[in-house]
Amino acid sequence: MDSSLPDDVLYLICNELRHREDWSTLFNLAVTCQRVAPLALSQLYRFVPSLPNSNACSKCFRELQPSLEWSWLYPTRWNSSPGWEVVHKDRCALHGQPLSMLRIQKSPSGDDEAEGQLFQSGQLVQRWSIYWKSICMASVGKAMFPYHSYLRMLDLRDLKYLLEDSKFGGRIQKMFFSGELAQFYHDKKIESRKGRKYVTLDLLPIVDDIGSAIVSNNHTLEQIAGEISSGALLKWVPHLKRLKYLDLYDGNALADTEVHKAIYKHCPHFETLSICQWAGTGSDEKLGSFISGLPSQMLRELTTISGCGVSLQTCTALNNHGQTLQKLELDFGFEAIPALALLKGCTNVRVLHLEISATVDMAETHKEVLTELINWLNSCTSLREITLTEFMCGPTILTPLLLSEEIRLEEVSLNAVRNLYNGGEHRDFHLALAHQKTLKTLDLRGNAEDMVRDDIDALVDSVSQLVNLQSLKLHGLADYFSNPEIIRCLAPLTNIEEVYIGGWNVTDSVLTTVATLKKLHTLNFAAITAFTCDGLLSLVEKLSSGQDGFHLSIDDADPMRMINEEEVKLIHESLQAKVGGTLDYLPLRDPDITDFDESDSD
Repeated sequence: MDSSLPDDVLYLICNELRHREDWSTLFNLAVTCQRVAPLALSQLYRFVPSLPNSNACSKCFRELQPSLEWSWLYPTRWNSSPGWEVVHKDRCALHGQPLSMLRIQKSPSGDDEAEGQLFQSGQLVQRWSIYWKSICMASVGKAMFPYHSYLRMLDLRDLKYLLEDSKFGGRIQKMFFSGELAQFYHDKKIESRKGRKYVTLDLLPIVDDIGSAIVSNNHTLEQIAGEISSGALLKWVPHLKRLKYLDLYDGNALADTEVHKAIYKHCPHFETLSICQWAGTGSDEKLGSFISGLPSQMLRELTTISGCGVSLQTCTALNNHGQTLQKLELDFGFEAIPALALLKGCTNVRVLHLEISATVDMAETHKEVLTELINWLNSCTSLREITLTEFMCGPTILTPLLLSEEIRLEEVSLNAVRNLYNGGEHRDFHLALAHQKTLKTLDLRGNAEDMVRDDIDALVDSVSQLVNLQSLKLHGLADYFSNPEIIRCLAPLTNIEEVYIGGWNVTDSVLTTVATLKKLHTLNFAAITAFTCDGLLSLVEKLSSGQDGFHLSIDDADPMRMINEEEVKLIHESLQAKVGGTLDYLPLRDPDITDFDESDSD
């Protein structure tokens, strides 16, 4: 009797492992036997997470596949025994495991020394390049498995980050563009300011060519992201029958009306567009033309990050998708503020991010537009998340929304980086926060310069009633909080997971309250603190197993009452041993630097 599992059962198992993000088990299945490998590999590659630039913090790779010995697999044939043939790394061209499934092995002491050495040596970039080479080789038919066809998301930003990395050069670059992949190599001559001439990679044609090879042989891609030329996109679209999501670095890829027509014709499932920037003139007209040309009620999400020129035509066109649009992230310049009044047809929005890249008080300069904007937001009864950035009148806009009986918000963010939001002038807004008991995230960035006792109490009382909060960030507004205010804020928040809070003369009594918050994982005190070593060790001791990876950051320790370096090390080691946590401890100012300038003395 055959005791092996049917392929459909194995597929379900692999699919469930992907949903659980159990990459280690999936990889182990992939190297078990030839029958299981395609099922496991298809899940590993399906939606490979985007990788940051390898110069980024190595913690991104800590939870990944715990085996390095498979880093140099060459999947061209199978051994007589189950598994893959391991060959010398200099001969390796590709393997079956994405870099994002690798993890750097820890040093025996458990610190990050091994990770740092791996970054410095360039081995991480080498493995990163092997992941992309496996996909490229498969796209030209020179790999054992069709890795490129497993992809559902093609993130060309990740490829560009690899090519830009300072360690992607010399032998690594030569190996990457060797053999069949030499056809993708492009370079250009650059002259420095000092007149020195040198040759560097020409990234855009490399990315375009590799993208073309992958797209032309993969008809199941659902998402594409990266810096893509208009010509390349026009060539790719006929192959993208299942395209849903398009994330463009430069909106000029959509400048050609022929691209519009191709998407209308070949991409019936298209629903999400994100644009990082749109250089040049006429972007509003071109984007508005593209959106208005889509079938009515098709677009679900639109994001414009910076300098995309969104204005009247784009906002008018969005009303054609008013019933389907669920997420809007738009950036407006001063001249485009009147366009905010044209969004009133988009009433099913669930997530809304609006940013004004200008310092302007709409109550003075655009009073009618402000009224239309407030009325529109109050008609969006499905709204769950709202973020306003650099809106001087942000509290005025949000207060009626918070008081609405028909809207149940889960996230409110008000980011006034240029100190446009003065907490002392908006007590009504702070009181209104208490009406949204469904809030899970509250992020307020302003200043507390004019806040008096009643203003502080209003904010503290409201926050303490938001018992469903999971993330609380009070940037600047809590500068006048002391122990009682912080305790009143945090004590009722039993679901809180992340806290960023300010204050002055904050001592160990606050840590007693923090110790009762058993879901807390990240705590940042941007406050003048005077914690003791015993107080911090007591907090560490009370952390539970459900708080693995707890991160404690103390940014402004009172320099006159700081704990010493040995105590900081002891707390860090205790935190690491207890829950695998980390500690950042910084003084308000460097205690070794005096305010006295010796040059002023005689």
